[in-house]
Amino acid sequence: MTKEIMSIEENKMTLRKKALDSLLGLYNIVNDKTSIQAIDLQSKISIKNENLKTLQSEFSNTIPNKIWSRLNAYIKDYGKQKEVKIIFGISGNGNIMYADETNLDVTEELLKYINDRYEGKSLSL
Repeated sequence: MTKEIMSIEENKMTLRKKALDSLLGLYNIVNDKTSIQAIDLQSKISIKNENLKTLQSEFSNTIPNKIWSRLNAYIKDYGKQKEVKIIFGISGNGNIMYADETNLDVTEELLKYINDRYEGKSLSL
C-alpha cells in the first residue's frame, strides 16, 4: 500500500517537475529577458514552482497521514474479525494499535483503588 501510494504521488511530482523544467528550458532560449514572452514565462515558472513546492509539502505531510489512517482502519477490521483483544504497535514502546473496547474502561474501579490505597485501607485485587 505504501509503495503504491508513494509511487502515485512521486509520478505526480515527476510530471510537474518536467513541466517546470520545460518552461525553464524555453525561458533559457529567450534572448531578451525583458520581452513580454520572457516575463510571461517567468510568471508561469513561478506558478509551477509554487505548485511543485505545495505538492512536495503535501507529499511529506499528508501522505504518511493517509497511509496511517488506512492502515489503522485495516488493523481495526482485522482485530474485530479475529476477535483479538489487543494489538500492540511494532516499535515495542507500548503503543496500542487496536483494543477491544469491551470492559476496557476501568477508570472508576482504578480511582476507587487509588483512593482506598491512599487512605491506607488494606486491599486485595
